[in-house]
Amino acid sequence: VQNIGQASITANIFGMIGSLAIAAIEDGTECITDDAVESWEPAFTAEPAFA
Repeated sequence: VQNIGQASITANIFGMIGSLAIAAIEDGTECITDDAVESWEPAFTAEPAFA
């Protein structure tokens, strides 16, 4: 179960980086700033698969 949790966290981090990169390209900054990371919110809310 611990490995599943770690994989989920890793997937969420990669998802966040991907979303930030897409947003940066779309708005022309092409740079992930600290402000962008701090203000980032997921595109959708999902319940954790394992609590």
